[in-house]
Amino acid sequence: MKILRFLYIFIFFSSFLYAKTIAFLDFVDKTLDKKGEEELRLVISTLFPSERFTMVDREKVKKRLPLSIQRELGTITPEIAWTIGEVLECDIIAIGSIEGSLEQKFINFHFIETSIKKDPDLPLFILDLFLSHFGVSTRVEKIITSSDFTIPLSRKDGIKLGDRFDVIRNQKKIGEGQIVSVEPNRSYISLSYGKVSLFDIIRKSCFEARKTKEFLLIDTKPKGNVFWKKKEIGISPILINDRIEGELTIKKEGFYDRRCDVYLPYHPYSSIDLCLFLSTLKVSEKRPSSLLVSSQPENAEVFINEKLFGVTPVFITNIDDGVYELVVKKDGFESHSQKVLVEGDVEIKVDLYSVTIPKPPVIKKEEKRLSELIFLETAYCLKQGELEIGLVYPKLFILRMGLPSKLKTEIRFYGIGFGMKYNIFDYLGIDVYYQTYNMKKNKKEDKKGFWLIGNLPSRLFNLHLGGGYSGAESSKLRYFLGIDVPIKEKLNILVELEKEEGFGFGFYRSSFLFDAKLGMGVKDKKINFSGGIYIKKL
Repeated sequence: MKILRFLYIFIFFSSFLYAKTIAFLDFVDKTLDKKGEEELRLVISTLFPSERFTMVDREKVKKRLPLSIQRELGTITPEIAWTIGEVLECDIIAIGSIEGSLEQKFINFHFIETSIKKDPDLPLFILDLFLSHFGVSTRVEKIITSSDFTIPLSRKDGIKLGDRFDVIRNQKKIGEGQIVSVEPNRSYISLSYGKVSLFDIIRKSCFEARKTKEFLLIDTKPKGNVFWKKKEIGISPILINDRIEGELTIKKEGFYDRRCDVYLPYHPYSSIDLCLFLSTLKVSEKRPSSLLVSSQPENAEVFINEKLFGVTPVFITNIDDGVYELVVKKDGFESHSQKVLVEGDVEIKVDLYSVTIPKPPVIKKEEKRLSELIFLETAYCLKQGELEIGLVYPKLFILRMGLPSKLKTEIRFYGIGFGMKYNIFDYLGIDVYYQTYNMKKNKKEDKKGFWLIGNLPSRLFNLHLGGGYSGAESSKLRYFLGIDVPIKEKLNILVELEKEEGFGFGFYRSSFLFDAKLGMGVKDKKINFSGGIYIKKL
């Protein structure tokens, strides 16, 4: 009661207005050398820079809340936290302890909010500060597709196949991906959900069994494999969001194993509890050497003293120190040989030269052929072996087949009639047709004519224009306008306007073996529906 009376009297003479700040109270120093305070100050100054946090000056803390008062506070309840916040003019108070030795230290943090209304984003914000300094994080190196990209991290950074990474934007997780390939200087990630941009932070995901407010962050120099209950849980630095207690072991080739007993201290009123474990691994008497061989181009055979060790890039561990004869071979390229002195970690990069100057590869631009929707025409013809089957109400059916590719021609059966299309140029085609029965009017009608069709492709959409002659009684001259707009990967929307048939729209979905379409047309307040399956190859 004396302590609370002292605090309330101080509040009366204090200002009630304060900015968003954090105050670090006295941490209990349990280190063997009693120099834990120096290590703590270094960590705090690194994690909480002034541009991201306003920190209460240490002298101000000692003056307004003497050490004798701090040590008598006991468990800080929400009421006491609110009172301390008013005294120190802060939003958050941090308490904890530091223990260990020169080679390994545990720093326990408890972050307690002083306001009655809690900030739900505070734990994520605190974690972001720690992970940005101690965690494995980087930026996007290159975006390959909407779901695949590369990062400039590799084996030497502790990256291995199957590692999961989070995509962080504005301090929030917006996606998640997995390492699918590791090269000497980069790794490839495929997203399981979300999207990525060049400005996002890519951070290694933490090992988590169940979500709590307690976190263990392990950082070692150099990076090592972390084991708990004889099971590897990751490579340091690693964030563990679980009640892991007991013996942890950190292993790395060429270094002595580091074993330590870990427990996560718990505070009942904190927003987040975090234990930071810092360790320096000690080099063993005999550290095995390693050899990394890469080449340009890749997939070249690597021979060491006439023994095949694999194809580039190849990483050889536990190799004895000494001089070796290295030979790199690849069909179509001159062999490369050299003597290599192996002492410690050695990396060799080899450029292979072609025996003959190859002709530049001919890159064929893949044609994007669109199926006719209701009456929309395109200039593209089906290729040899391609087939489309569709239904159009009330015209019953459509059957399109591609003739041998040299002819650039397709034939079409449409209702009771047929047609033929021929590609004059890549984006220009001519279509002739003949129909003996009008399915709409349900009567015999000789209808023949032709179309001249042109396509204008662009990055945002494809424009289809056409004009021609029709033998129908209602109209001799016909023309149409069609637009194909990609709205999502492998999904397009089609819109068309034709003089005789009216307005139509629909969707076009592309897949591995076949494409599917679904559309609707409107003419004279009557609706026609259409659908079809476009088989890419028989």
